[in-house]
Amino acid sequence: MEKKKLLFATGTNSYLSDDRIILMKSRIFGLFKDDIRFTTLTKTAPIGMESPEFTNCVGIAYTTLPLATIKDEFKGIEQECGDTAEKRLENIVEMDIDILEYDGKRYHEKDWNRDYIINMLNEAECLKHELL
Repeated sequence: MEKKKLLFATGTNSYLSDDRIILMKSRIFGLFKDDIRFTTLTKTAPIGMESPEFTNCVGIAYTTLPLATIKDEFKGIEQECGDTAEKRLENIVEMDIDILEYDGKRYHEKDWNRDYIINMLNEAECLKHELL
């Protein structure tokens, strides 16, 4: 089965952001094994909300997992990090994982135009050579 390219963005503004990122990365490494790399962590101001700054990174992976499975796994990781609808109403994002691209199809189009995402995607493109 041919592996498909996956790009995703993660972000947290939790006061436990370091712990959340460690947990998220450990779960995602478990999911994709040696076929995953993460960009450098980037701090950004919140967009459209009053909150502490966000810590973000982009992941690049090659996988045979179907998109539906990846979405379910990512949702589970968000929940395991403590993310809830109630906290989001209070502008607390314990963990957000958005799929940006899967098998050549782009998602979350508005994110692709954000400077910090563009920078991290450029870094991810350099990292992909470690995976191929």
